Amino acid sequence: MRIVSYNVNGLRARLSPARSLRAFLDSLDADIICLQETKIRRQELTADIATPQGYESFISCTRTVKKGRLGYSGVATFCKVECGNNVALPVAAEEGFTGLLTSARAGEGDKEFWLGSYDPVLTVEGFTRQELLDLDNEGRCIVTDHGHFVLFNIYGPNVGCGDAERQDFKLNFYKVLQCRLESILKQGRRIIIVGDLNISPYPIDSCDPGPEFDTSPSRQWFRSLLVSEGGAFSDAFRVFHPERAEAYTCWSQASGAEEFNYGSRIDHVLIAGPCAGHCQSPDGSHDNSSCDGFAKCGTDMCDILLEFKRAKLDTLPRWSGGRSLKLDGSDHAPVILQLKHLPSIPPHEAPQLAARFMPELRGRQQSILSIFQKLNEKATANTEPDTSRNVSKPAFTQETGSRKLQRLSQSRLTGFCYQRHESSDKMSCTEVAVHGQSSSLTDEIQQSPESCDNNNLSKVAACGESASLMDMSDETPTESSQQSLEKSAAGWERLKSLMSRNLPLCKGHGEPCVVRTVKKAGPNLGRGFYVCARAKVIFL
Repeated sequence: MRIVSYNVNGLRARLSPARSLRAFLDSLDADIICLQETKIRRQELTADIATPQGYESFISCTRTVKKGRLGYSGVATFCKVECGNNVALPVAAEEGFTGLLTSARAGEGDKEFWLGSYDPVLTVEGFTRQELLDLDNEGRCIVTDHGHFVLFNIYGPNVGCGDAERQDFKLNFYKVLQCRLESILKQGRRIIIVGDLNISPYPIDSCDPGPEFDTSPSRQWFRSLLVSEGGAFSDAFRVFHPERAEAYTCWSQASGAEEFNYGSRIDHVLIAGPCAGHCQSPDGSHDNSSCDGFAKCGTDMCDILLEFKRAKLDTLPRWSGGRSLKLDGSDHAPVILQLKHLPSIPPHEAPQLAARFMPELRGRQQSILSIFQKLNEKATANTEPDTSRNVSKPAFTQETGSRKLQRLSQSRLTGFCYQRHESSDKMSCTEVAVHGQSSSLTDEIQQSPESCDNNNLSKVAACGESASLMDMSDETPTESSQQSLEKSAAGWERLKSLMSRNLPLCKGHGEPCVVRTVKKAGPNLGRGFYVCARAKVIFL
């Protein structure tokens, strides 16, 4: 099994129209791929960047609304799923390491989704429940249980010079994380930690250690985890390359340091736990008495994938006429760990945390008007249609107690704004008035002569679960193809105009932003973006 850890410095930036997420993951050639700093908010998740074919994905996005933290950090774990071979598919998964997000998702009393006990974390001294939740809200950890080991995908906090608040946050983050690790190790489990921890442990791991290098609190914490300092974890890279110097995984983007390999090793693989049964005595039996643990007996290789480094021999000179040439790609290099053969585990389904189970990605889109209407949940006892009153089939059945959603395509916008004619052999839709305060979107649709017939402005047909959309083409009022296309186009243009008026507010001034268009040649040419209305452009 091959595990790759990679700080992508923005997942969308690593993709392009000619390169899909599946192609990007395949290029890493691993069974489990852990990405850090994805910089994607949950509302921005789409199927093309969250559910690649052939992989199960587990994603954590930032939830914090603090200044400068929106769309920041984020981690994702992709597990390859092949036909007949699900060795990389986890049996359980959780977001964060405090357990608060997991308990909120599964319920305080439902421990089916829990990985061990959270009591050592929830009872750690000096932390309130909200302070523990803040550690998970930045989207910095995904934990997956693969049967033979528990995998932590971590993106450690970065601290700017002189930022005491973030320094305290970083120390608290690692202090609580250590409590979680120790609680799992006490259960006899094996743990693999991968990710960008933003810590270079020893001077050999940094190009410029400095006089106060060894006094850093976060660096001292990291060293306390290692076996050489009395801890339980082994630095997998140093197990195979104990003396290799200038083995860096991160380089500064501002100074062109990557071209001269002036960087630091802050992307790590840490391993702890008992032997996995690979040690054998001369007679062929398993002998774990002299085993050094899972880090040495259960791994074949750990190295840095320098082929993904941006600066290569064929790269153009970084400095040309005194102007910096930006290198394409992430400012980190991936780290790979190869495990020895592990016994197969029983077949199982993907955990509920998998991205394909997210409501935003399940492909169950309903009509626009269904957002504003109240679904009729009363079952119909009489199967005969009532000619005096239109009845719709309930969207919620008493027999199953679960909502049955139809995956039906929308033919056009006007399909939601006409009243179905009564038919003697088919059940009609219930005429449901939009209750509560009418939204601007509903008012626009009801008042639009382009998108609705004048005779149908007073009522909106709310289609039921199985009776309405299937027969839309048969029930639509007769009209020519050209008129139908014109009405659809006018309806969508009006909807687009309505949405364009909902401009976001500037975070600094609280005023509506303005729309600008990229005019510079490149991949973003023609794309629109929002900017503060007070922004000034200085031409050099």
